[in-house]
Amino acid sequence: MLRLSVKILNDEFVLHGAGRPSGLQGCQRKPTQILPDGSCQEKLDLILQGSSSQTSAVIRQLQVLIERVRLGHEAWLTMQPDDEELVYQSRLFAADFQWILGSVQARGMGLRLELQRENFWQLPWTPLPLSNGYGSEVTDGLRIDNRADSGGENWCSIDGSSILGDLPAPVRLHLLHDLVSGYSLDQVVIGWGRGISTPLASLEGEMADSLLNFGAIMNSNCHAGAYGLVQWDSTDAIRVMSWVLPGNDFTALSGRQLRPLVRLVNPAGLRAETWISWKLYHGSLVFQSSPYLLALDRELQALPMVCLPVIPQTDETWSDLRLELHVQNRNAGTTHLALDAVFLFFSDGWRQFQALEDGELAFGQTLIDQCDLAQPYIHIAQSQKNQHAYQVLGNGLWLLPGEEHLLQILVDTGLEMPLGLSYHLKLEYQPRRRMLP
Repeated sequence: MLRLSVKILNDEFVLHGAGRPSGLQGCQRKPTQILPDGSCQEKLDLILQGSSSQTSAVIRQLQVLIERVRLGHEAWLTMQPDDEELVYQSRLFAADFQWILGSVQARGMGLRLELQRENFWQLPWTPLPLSNGYGSEVTDGLRIDNRADSGGENWCSIDGSSILGDLPAPVRLHLLHDLVSGYSLDQVVIGWGRGISTPLASLEGEMADSLLNFGAIMNSNCHAGAYGLVQWDSTDAIRVMSWVLPGNDFTALSGRQLRPLVRLVNPAGLRAETWISWKLYHGSLVFQSSPYLLALDRELQALPMVCLPVIPQTDETWSDLRLELHVQNRNAGTTHLALDAVFLFFSDGWRQFQALEDGELAFGQTLIDQCDLAQPYIHIAQSQKNQHAYQVLGNGLWLLPGEEHLLQILVDTGLEMPLGLSYHLKLEYQPRRRMLP
């Protein structure tokens, strides 16, 4: 190792390398021990040589360091392994030291410093290159649209070949609401797919099959310029729409889970107590979801998960699948459903932000979400201040080195999901390694 130190806020105590105190002549790392709670113990043998005042100063600094760790100050063990200038750090939870028996000599003495730390090393936050139709390997903000037809792209991909580290790494997201004024973002939904570089095609409402009173309605304000309208008069749960899913698009997705998001037209005109569910056929029925109560106050809604069948991986393409939408309203009378499009989101990672009261993301602001923190926050550029504004659901976005990743995102303003919305997206990750030389 080239350099080793302990950092607490802006203070640094160098154990090895440039900046080491004059009374500390050597530092030797011992094998790391894994502890039952998943953390690890780092043992460092320190050699103290010099005048009495010099060695006393080192001991005093060590004692202060230990007490600050006990008091809960954020402390890190940092290491620069070689000349590549990459400085890794590992969070410290506890620290202590003791004399090494028989080490007190006329020329010096030995101390053993024991540090309990996280069982990995990490680098500072690093930009992730993003790609879609608006740019390739972009790190300073890539345009994302609120649609996935010929008018825009609501996704970006990440090439895994250049990702540093050998452990899953947390992702930090910056959504810059800086392109279209006049809107405040109320809901943000993000799907994350691993080992995937392109999204699945959206299911257009006007392209659905139906045996009921169904029609395609042209509307320039809708996804792909039209929506599907279906009407029926029954209190039973019946199939109202279905789509054929090309088998060659799903062959590599055995056992995966998809989260469909639907854009409705005029949800306020729905009959109350309208429940929907999915049935998936792959020859036979392979999946049926639980029912979901449609809301009357939101065009964009996250529907029940769809689980794809498990089929052993072979070189042969799957047969086509059929996805059916079943709807029930137990109240007598005519029910209708105006469906614009269904977006099939991957769910290897998931973030769903819902604005708190008066907490929507205004034009010119940035939503920042760090997946290993409990709450996202908004950064206000004008005042250079941060504030909380959203509650969040989901397990977060984690990056696996060496794998491609896909991020899909849709937003709304409350009732409406404007297709003309666009914004910039930046991602960062914190590379992690289990061991350092």
